[in-house]
Amino acid sequence: MELQHSNIQALLGWAKENGALIDPILEFKYKEGRGVYGIANRTLDVPSTSPQIKIPQNLIIKDDLAISHFGKLEGISVNGAIKLLVAKLKYSNGQVWANGTDLKSFFAPYINLLPQGKETNSVFFWNEEELKILENTNLGGALDDKLNAIFDEWLSLLKSLPSKFHDEEYKQDLEFANTFKGLKRSEFLEYLSMTTHSWTSFASFLWSTIIFTSRAFPHNIIDSKCQPGQAILLPLIDLLNHDNQTKVEWKYETVQTKGYFSLNNKDILKEGDEVLNNYGAKGNEELLLGYGFAIENNKNDSIALRVKLPLEKINSLYQNGVKIPRIEDYTQFAFDSSHQSDTSGPTEQDIQNGLLYFVNKSSLIPENLLQLFSFLNRNETENSFTLRSRLEALQQLRSALDRKKVLLNDFHVLDQTKADSKLIAFGDIYRQGQSEIYKLSISEIKKTEKDLLNQYKSKIQTLKKIYKRDEQLQELLSDNFCWNRYDIIEQEDFVDATLFIWIILHVFLASKDNYELPNFITITFKSLSLNKQLQVNEQFNDLAEYLLGIFKDHEIEQYLTAKNLTLASETIRLNSYTRPSTNEIIIVEPLSLLR
Repeated sequence: MELQHSNIQALLGWAKENGALIDPILEFKYKEGRGVYGIANRTLDVPSTSPQIKIPQNLIIKDDLAISHFGKLEGISVNGAIKLLVAKLKYSNGQVWANGTDLKSFFAPYINLLPQGKETNSVFFWNEEELKILENTNLGGALDDKLNAIFDEWLSLLKSLPSKFHDEEYKQDLEFANTFKGLKRSEFLEYLSMTTHSWTSFASFLWSTIIFTSRAFPHNIIDSKCQPGQAILLPLIDLLNHDNQTKVEWKYETVQTKGYFSLNNKDILKEGDEVLNNYGAKGNEELLLGYGFAIENNKNDSIALRVKLPLEKINSLYQNGVKIPRIEDYTQFAFDSSHQSDTSGPTEQDIQNGLLYFVNKSSLIPENLLQLFSFLNRNETENSFTLRSRLEALQQLRSALDRKKVLLNDFHVLDQTKADSKLIAFGDIYRQGQSEIYKLSISEIKKTEKDLLNQYKSKIQTLKKIYKRDEQLQELLSDNFCWNRYDIIEQEDFVDATLFIWIILHVFLASKDNYELPNFITITFKSLSLNKQLQVNEQFNDLAEYLLGIFKDHEIEQYLTAKNLTLASETIRLNSYTRPSTNEIIIVEPLSLLR
């Protein structure tokens, strides 16, 4: 506790000595389990018109320092070099020179205060028992892939380093690369917990990545000409915790010869209130992965759905006007951004990682996700998006969400003696938020389907409605099965066969009661009958034989063939969708819908 207090004072002194401006109202404290945070030491009845913190250009850790130290590294990730530099500032035993300054000595007050290991709350440091709270969640399922991606980035960086950095520790770290992917979770955690690491080790780079993920600011707020995705570290400002309701103003301004980044919390503050930052509209999955905490009742919560498709399917989506989602479409910042959505075609990443969609409280059924499912559920006769394919898409999406919701509710009971209660609480908040989104989205899907069925009531038919209006069908079933009620058809599990009989009855026999088969059903049946490549479903031989025994001596008898049953089955398939929840077949008239 005393050490951390001393480190805070050292950081504040260093920052002020080098040009930082700190409002006297702001005071920094440290509490075990909570870390460093800022409070107001007096009441502020009106929103502040001036920043609480202003950081000069020379205190900002950015890419030019990495280039000065390492040189220009080729073929690496946009923030790879700066992350490697921060790892070196923390773990190198020697000086780290850039632009004529020993960065290790200069930034020591900042680096020394940064959390390490499990103190970061990062899920990458959670033990096996703690990770159980993430079972069957998107985050839990993606952790290995995310860790492997960081490992691959680290290995690429090491291989790009000039030979002057290839010391014995570097060579040993490269050897670790051969054993990493074979490590068990417990072995990996044991490796991370080692008291000493070289600056080129994977453990050091993982720590630096966690620091960047939880603390970095977008570089474009101080330089609009930077590369997309570039990040910077802002010592002192990054000590403030997050609240997505907090009103903040970020600015970069030039004062005489100095550039200052400033932060102004515009909340009304009472003495003892925490002075907060706002990282942007982030859901608990992003907060838990990137920052090590979760917020109860987070209005920005979302669930991620990843859909993997072959290249030809993705290209077809794009060519048919279905928007390919980009991660930028879902990223929201706490500051103004000039980002323009990417409207380009499929990328290699789309093929490898799949298309990523986010469902949240403001978009419970994302239109581009519904378009995707509609496109994938078009049948061979549909050249456009139809009412049927949209209704089918809603069912498929609902089934996918139902499966995920069931899995989410199934996880192991934790041994609380082996887990950090704070981390488990965060994990539980995350799970509850995910469950709530599933529940709301499924409810919205049901409502949307109901609204569509009401809107297009005249275009929709079910066997129950058909039976009620078709006296000839009623008579046929009553005379030959002794069934005089619709519910008996359902009880006997004879819905599909009854639909086939209904079609064959009216296609081949004149109606006695002026009942007419829907025209689109007749057209589909007759069109299919002209298709010489249509394969008769051999499974209908048994049904045909059974029906011939039932309808013996009835005029429909001669038409109850396996071929006609196949044609009727295909006619229903092309003009209907099925509700998985009830197994009810809904017949839908072909109707194009505008996207």
